Amino acid sequence: MSRWRVPAVASFAGLAAIGLFILPAEAETASIPVNYLCTGGIADQRGPVNLKVDVTAPTTLRVGGQLRVNWSLAYDGQTGRFSSPGYFGAGSTLHVNSTATLGGSWAGALEAAGSEEQKELKPWDPLALPKAASSEAHLTQPGTLTITPSTMTVDFLPAAAEAVTVNDDDTQVKYAPAGAWAHKNSTPVRYKDHDRDVHRTTDADASASFTFTGTGVEYYGRRHWNSAKVKVYLDPSGPEPEKQVATVDPTLDDDGTPTNRIEGNTLLWESEKLPYGQHTVRIAHAGNTAAAPELEGEPEDGVDAKAEAQAAVKPIFVDAFKALLDPEEIPAGFHRATCRVTNRPAPSLKVVVQGGTTTSPTPTPTPTPTGTNRPTNTPTTTPPNNNGDNNQDPWHVGVVPGAVKTPTTRASASPTTTRFIKAQVVKTPKGGVDTGEAPVEATGGPYGLIAGGSALLLVSATGGLLVRRRRAAHAGGAK
Repeated sequence: MSRWRVPAVASFAGLAAIGLFILPAEAETASIPVNYLCTGGIADQRGPVNLKVDVTAPTTLRVGGQLRVNWSLAYDGQTGRFSSPGYFGAGSTLHVNSTATLGGSWAGALEAAGSEEQKELKPWDPLALPKAASSEAHLTQPGTLTITPSTMTVDFLPAAAEAVTVNDDDTQVKYAPAGAWAHKNSTPVRYKDHDRDVHRTTDADASASFTFTGTGVEYYGRRHWNSAKVKVYLDPSGPEPEKQVATVDPTLDDDGTPTNRIEGNTLLWESEKLPYGQHTVRIAHAGNTAAAPELEGEPEDGVDAKAEAQAAVKPIFVDAFKALLDPEEIPAGFHRATCRVTNRPAPSLKVVVQGGTTTSPTPTPTPTPTGTNRPTNTPTTTPPNNNGDNNQDPWHVGVVPGAVKTPTTRASASPTTTRFIKAQVVKTPKGGVDTGEAPVEATGGPYGLIAGGSALLLVSATGGLLVRRRRAAHAGGAK
């Protein structure tokens, strides 16, 4: 077997050489922790929110490469969370927009934006943060640049669901006075109560209030032949008392005729459209002032309906509320929180951009001179706005230097002024930021690596074969 050893070693050496050609080296990266304090909007539900963000970037790149900055977000500490301002269906989103200032060789900014979809929400529910964010910029000149994280905004956009039903036993429905209301569970199916339960009172001073965020509200109770009337109040305004907006008579059908039945989950009152925001509705017992009616309707299970009727003690019911929402009525930035860096001094990342060869742009043909001395302007093409691309990665937002401050003109053998324009597309084009055009791809590509590896393998195999034949010839000459 010794005669195969040398060819095998030579073959493996060739394969190792191929591996050296194919395996790329990974760029080294550096990371800095950045602390943010967020206030306003959804951060004020339960006090300010502290965030810890790890910002990572490569330490060395070459001209023509892509600078990619990664942001990893997390809540800092056990308390302080962005929280839901109300009842919203699944699909609400939390949007985060981060900005970093570029310094050194470049003057401009990097921006990252994205969102995290939320589950169905109730008031005070904590909101889930996006796991990570990324920014990109195309490098067009050598030098050393610094990346300093600066401002951040966090926006909450409610789901487009038009209504969320809140049952009568929800903690956000407040009953007063204490002990005046009875919660009745497992009510008869024929009553059709929402979730088969209802709150009931015969106390003339009893009331129930519901606070919500939206553009309207509906009150659901029982249509009942022996019910008291219900007063409806809406939104106290500062020192002014709340305003009574309606009186509801649950003993009447929709056509205004007296009912002789008991029917739960019935819409008894609906508000007009309200400006988007937080509102409070209160329903109250209107009092037992009417004369006792004759007992003609269906008796209520578990209640001496005849005795109640004769005593003119009439009940009212709360079955559910619905918070209504018109997404088009939500003002931009209504729930926005603003975040500032609390590290002192503000941390920065340093990136060294080494020189490299770049593809020269195709020269623009010189226009034919005319009778005037006015130059002919060459039209430029504005990159399309791809903000409507539903297939894009929500955290992968390309950005380029610019839009923050005017870049500094640096002297060179041929002085030029570099002007960075903020891209109008969601993802940065693969070419330079000043043109928005894709560069000419280098010829060869991976096929050159494959051809080189194949050649090394062939040379290794041939060398092994020659050694084997030489040993065979030497052995024959010895005989």
